[in-house]
Amino acid sequence: MPNGRNPSLRLPPHDILMLDRITRVDRQGGSAGLGFIEAEKDLHPDDWYFPCHFRDDEVLAGSLQAEGGSQLLRFYMLLLGMQRLTKDARFQPVLNVPQKVRCRKEVPAKVGKLLYQLDIREIGLVPEPYVIADLTILYEGQIAVFFENLGLRLQEKDQPSYQKSLLPRQEGIYVKPVDKPVLLNEFHITQLALGPVSKCFGEEYDVFEGRALSRQPNTDLQLISRILSTTGKRHVFTNKPVMVSEYDVPADAWFYKQNAAPVMPYSILMEIGLQPCGFLGAYLGTTLIFPDKDLFLRNLDGDGNLLRPVDLRGKTITNRVCLLSHTALNGTILQRYDFELSVDGQPFYQGSASFGCFTKEDLSNQIGLDRGAHVALWYKTQPADQLNRLSFKLDSLFGRMKLFRSVNPASPHLHLASDQLALLDHAIVVKEGGHYGKGYVFAQKSIQPHNWFFTCHFYTDPVMPGSLGVESMLQAMQVFVLQQGLADGLAGVSFQQAAPHKTVWKYRGQILSSDPDMNLEIHIKTIERTHESLLLTADASLWKGPLRIYAVTDLGLLVR
Repeated sequence: MPNGRNPSLRLPPHDILMLDRITRVDRQGGSAGLGFIEAEKDLHPDDWYFPCHFRDDEVLAGSLQAEGGSQLLRFYMLLLGMQRLTKDARFQPVLNVPQKVRCRKEVPAKVGKLLYQLDIREIGLVPEPYVIADLTILYEGQIAVFFENLGLRLQEKDQPSYQKSLLPRQEGIYVKPVDKPVLLNEFHITQLALGPVSKCFGEEYDVFEGRALSRQPNTDLQLISRILSTTGKRHVFTNKPVMVSEYDVPADAWFYKQNAAPVMPYSILMEIGLQPCGFLGAYLGTTLIFPDKDLFLRNLDGDGNLLRPVDLRGKTITNRVCLLSHTALNGTILQRYDFELSVDGQPFYQGSASFGCFTKEDLSNQIGLDRGAHVALWYKTQPADQLNRLSFKLDSLFGRMKLFRSVNPASPHLHLASDQLALLDHAIVVKEGGHYGKGYVFAQKSIQPHNWFFTCHFYTDPVMPGSLGVESMLQAMQVFVLQQGLADGLAGVSFQQAAPHKTVWKYRGQILSSDPDMNLEIHIKTIERTHESLLLTADASLWKGPLRIYAVTDLGLLVR
């Protein structure tokens, strides 16, 4: 599987494979319009399973026929891409679903053919991705086996901490008990991410059933644990409604494990700040203003002011968001929010952000930050013979030795992040280049449809989070520090967030799963070094094809 995930999610070896060919797949077919698949299995009298069942009375076991149906169901789940919502899962039966099996024709040990017909009856993603189908197996034109409610789900081998507890659960979703009033819990947030939205906000949202719409980020990027309270009322946008939410930060969260040091990545901090803004807009019924349109939420710009450094592992973050302004015109909705994150009763990150709700047509016609003009990357505007640059792939021997493991024994955490947080493939470094003559980095990432973040952000509306674009820019700054050896001689240091420090971002486009690559550049503005730390600031831009779509000013990187 892509990214080294889900090695167990595959069809079985040849000896137990009960399918020879898939002959038909109709993803909109079947009695429920969810899919219809046909497959065939060739039979021979010397196949291994006939003598096993039974001596002197050889017939194909009904259980093996059902196994073929289960294998066909596995194929369809993988075809749908349901594995992208899991990390290391296995196929397991769906629990608490009654099944009926009827066997009406024996299959003897002779040359023949089984025809499998799988009618998909139900598909769901919560609490785990699952599919339920009816299976019909035909032999010599007659129904040999009918299996009602054949179901499979994808269960993580090592369940995440938020799923390990058996109690309390709400429709299979773990809900952490807390000693305080809760307006909406993990169950409701997960429904907004992956399930029927009406299970989160009520029957008024049934109008969106079966339609593509903006969702809450899910799984690895679902960074709200509960909604505590709101002053907002449905369809009222002008009285500056407030929503208070919480996020329980796991001490062993994936982003701590994959980061070079146990520090929360800036992209995750941004998401914790911004996600409740979108949730408040959905709660108020923003998309219900134009219920006949499929509208999709995008962050347009924002700023974040990190007030102080704080270790958030195992802490509960409280976020207070307020809708400051709201405009709806001609099918487009624009909203402005502010947010304030606090832990242990003390604020540590605050800012504001603008969001827009747009149609797919609007999003496909975006012209970038420069009114449609194609702004060239800085290094391409410089005379090649005068540009002293170093170009390298991050996964080259140089990259692996210099960037992904520390060359300073006194600072073992001073290297780039790995796995899902490894967001760059190629870099060009110019020591005294850029707009400010302090240093320049061009970096690139090849975009693949199976990249993990597309499934997380969002279900039915896959787009790379802008926050990960900002994280990519920070990693380009880290490449500059490592490649130039700017932190040499510093002991016990790692890459951290600069604080107090304010960062400003603007987005006018998005990276989609169909895009070939992402390009960005960093212009180092300042480099300040003391005997125990290093602080860099930079301006950065990100391109989609020829269009510059992201701009970030005063991006700060601290080595401390």
